[in-house]
Amino acid sequence: MSENRGVEEKDGGGFTAWSPEGFQTPSPRSEGKPVKGERVFVDEPELKGDRWLLAIEEKAREEGYRAGFSRGLEGAKGESEPFRNSLIAWSEGLSGALEKSLADHLDVMADIVLEAVSRLVGESLSTREGVRSLVQKAIGKRAADLSGVLLVSPEMERMLDSLDPDLKGELSLRKIEIQPDPGLGLSEFSFRTESYSASIDPLSGIRELEMILREGLEK
Repeated sequence: MSENRGVEEKDGGGFTAWSPEGFQTPSPRSEGKPVKGERVFVDEPELKGDRWLLAIEEKAREEGYRAGFSRGLEGAKGESEPFRNSLIAWSEGLSGALEKSLADHLDVMADIVLEAVSRLVGESLSTREGVRSLVQKAIGKRAADLSGVLLVSPEMERMLDSLDPDLKGELSLRKIEIQPDPGLGLSEFSFRTESYSASIDPLSGIRELEMILREGLEK
């Protein structure tokens, strides 16, 4: 059937065909073939071959596909929402997880800090300013009205005399006398009065720093 023809559904399951000139009146068949102006019945399967009908079917399939795709996309978005929320929550908690990981290695980190500061203190003993700083810390252990003896190792006394000859005189004005004690290590000090004795270890300040670091990271 050509493209310029149409069909009209007819009672009984068939279709009435018509030409561009309009509906035609029935006429006898000739050798089983339709003639011009003849009303004929066309089976439905034969109608499917027309291109205009195929185009309609194709359009319907395309619209159905688009509608289904749209619904599927919305469904996929809904199903992926929990995963997305979990991913966002994980990224927001990443800094907390990193902090916990560092806290798990606190002992190693504290040892590294302690070793680094210990080396710094050791190097400071070879300078005039460093020695003065250590001695001033030792002096801070006593009350302002006390007088006594600041015990140091023989090696430290020789170092003090070499690096700062005026230090003993300045301390004597504060009623403090420096004396050697062979039982003390190089970085150990002991301050004594008639009623008071205190061992002074510069490394104790480093240990206090370590405790502060521990408490801060554990909170």
